[in-house]
Amino acid sequence: MLVSGDVLAFALKSGTQVALRRARADDAHDLIEIQRQVVEENVANVDDHIDTVEDCRGRIASTDPGDLWMVAEANGHVVGTLRLMSPGPSFLKHIRNLFIDIHEDWRGQGLGTALISAGTEWATANGVEMLALSVLDSNPRAHQLYQRLRFTVTGQTPSLVKRPNGTYSDDTQMILQLCRDTSMREVEKRKDEPS
Repeated sequence: MLVSGDVLAFALKSGTQVALRRARADDAHDLIEIQRQVVEENVANVDDHIDTVEDCRGRIASTDPGDLWMVAEANGHVVGTLRLMSPGPSFLKHIRNLFIDIHEDWRGQGLGTALISAGTEWATANGVEMLALSVLDSNPRAHQLYQRLRFTVTGQTPSLVKRPNGTYSDDTQMILQLCRDTSMREVEKRKDEPS
């Protein structure tokens, strides 16, 4: 579990050491570089906004204590980020929306798997019952990663994104069910019983 001072270290497929830790204000420049790459690639994003350093620092500082903003750091730079953010209303506090971005030079090395695994561990330890995300069909590598990590498709929005070149991308909604409280299991058991 990541609390404010915890750092988890692991080795990528290449053997490079990476540290997972909570985001800090001084990560803003690296986070903005990753955000810029994602926007310029125009594959995984539905937003073309790039934060200013001040905006990014402000978002880090205002991260709710019940949410997680984690970064992967290698060679003194942030190379990936994962956010688990509450959707807002109190009746959705058992869910965290998952957002993940990996620096283009660090993809395909197991970093996404490591970030999601650490985030899942944190979520489970903090009573989160479900992780939810959206992935565009223009990002098949991410879609495959989520399926491999047991996320299931719950819906799809056709043609959600229209690119400047006139092409469309569908959006797929996925969840990972972590745990449910006893009352929810009882309701589901009763649904399966004959009347």
